[in-house]
Amino acid sequence: QGNGFMDWVLLLPAPINLDTLFYLFTLDTTLSYTLIDRRLRDGTGGILDSAINVLIGDTLISLDTKLTSVRHGNGRDWWIFMRTSWSADPPIMFLRWLLTPSGFEGPDYIELTDWVEEETYYFGNMFFSQNGDRLIVIEETGFEVYSFDRCSGELEQIGIIEDIPVTRLWYGALSASGQKLYIIYHNFIEGSTENNSGILQYDLGFLPDSYAVKESESLVFEEDYNNYGI
Repeated sequence: QGNGFMDWVLLLPAPINLDTLFYLFTLDTTLSYTLIDRRLRDGTGGILDSAINVLIGDTLISLDTKLTSVRHGNGRDWWIFMRTSWSADPPIMFLRWLLTPSGFEGPDYIELTDWVEEETYYFGNMFFSQNGDRLIVIEETGFEVYSFDRCSGELEQIGIIEDIPVTRLWYGALSASGQKLYIIYHNFIEGSTENNSGILQYDLGFLPDSYAVKESESLVFEEDYNNYGI
C-alpha cells in the first residue's frame, strides 16, 4: 500500500559471475540472502534451491530497517552494513560483512559512542556517497556522517546533527559531488489538518563542524500534505 519500510531489500551482483549470479538480501528478524541465477529457466532466471533465505545475521540482536552496501576498494568485493535498533544491547552499533568470491566474512560489530537518539525504527535510511568515502545515517530527528575506508572497512564519525526543527525526517540523498545532503521531512501532528512535507538541504562541506552544517540548513521545497505527500 505504499507504506513499506525503507531499506529491507538489497540486490548485489556476486563478486564472481557478475552478469549471471545475484545475491538478494532480505531482512526479517535478521539478515538472510537468496541466490538468483540468470541462466536458469532457459535464461529467464530463477532461484537456486540450495540457497534460499540463508541466514547470515545474528538472531540475538534487534536490527533496524537500515541496510546498505558499497564496493570494496579492490573493485570486486562488497561491504554490507546494517544498523541495530535502539532496543538492542548494546543499544546502537553497526554490523558489517564482507562478501568475497569465497563467501561472507563477518558479521563484525562496530560499537558507537554517540548517535542520534530515536524511539522507533520506521524512519530514515542509510547510504554511501557515490565514491564510497562517506556513510550517511538518517534518523527520525537528525543524521550522522561517517568517513569510510573502502579497503579496510573502517568507519569514523565526523559529524552528528540533531534537533532538526521538524517532527520526522524521512529519507535522504546526496548530490553527485557528495557535498549537499537533501532530506525529505514530514511535520505530522495527530489529528491536525495543517501537516506539511518538504525537502531540507545541508552543506556537508563544513564537516567536521557539525554546528556549521546545521546552520547551513535551507528549505528547498515545502507543501501542505496530510498523508506523507512527497
